[in-house]
Amino acid sequence: IPVTSPAVTIVDLASVMGINDLRCVAADAVRRRLVAVHELHRSKRPARRVRGMLARVVEELEAGAIAGSEAAYWRGVRDAGLPLPVLNLRLATWPEGRAGPVQYRNVDAYWARFRLGAELDGRSVHGTRQAFDADRRRHNLIQLEGNLLMHFSANQTFSDIRGVVAVTGRFLQLRAVELGLPWPHRVL
Repeated sequence: IPVTSPAVTIVDLASVMGINDLRCVAADAVRRRLVAVHELHRSKRPARRVRGMLARVVEELEAGAIAGSEAAYWRGVRDAGLPLPVLNLRLATWPEGRAGPVQYRNVDAYWARFRLGAELDGRSVHGTRQAFDADRRRHNLIQLEGNLLMHFSANQTFSDIRGVVAVTGRFLQLRAVELGLPWPHRVL
C-alpha cells in the first residue's frame, strides 16, 4: 500500500481544506513531532492555488504556533499591524504566598512590554473538569506576577478574528496607558 509522509499528506490536504482546518492539522502534526515545519517547504511542490495558503500556515508555525487557534490569532494580530506577541512563552510563577520553588507556566500569546497575555482555549484540550480547574489555577498564578490575561475561545478566534483582534488592540492600548508606554499603533 503506498504511503505518503505526513508532510506530503498535509500539502495534499491543503487543496481540500479551508485555512483554519489546515492550520489545525499542520499545528497538530508539528506539535506531535510527526513533521518539522521545514519539511512542509520541501515535501512536495503544492498546487499553485494553495501555495499562498500553505505559505501562510508555515509562517504562523515558524512564529511558534502549536495550535490552529494560535496560528489564526497571530495572523490576525499581524495583519492588523499590532505589536506581535511571543507565542507559547513560559513565564515564571511562584505558588500562592511564594512558598515553594518557581514554576513555569505557558501562555499562548504574550507581550512582555505590556505584561499582557492571551489564552486561546478550545474545548478539546480545556473542556474537562480537571483541565478547567488547572487553567484557573495557572491563570491566577500568572496574574499574581503582575500580568493581565485575555481569554478567547478557539471558536471565537476562528469565527470572529476581527472582533478578537479589536479587543486585543484595545487591551494593548489600555495597558500602554496604564504602564506609561507610548502607543504608536492605530486604534482599532
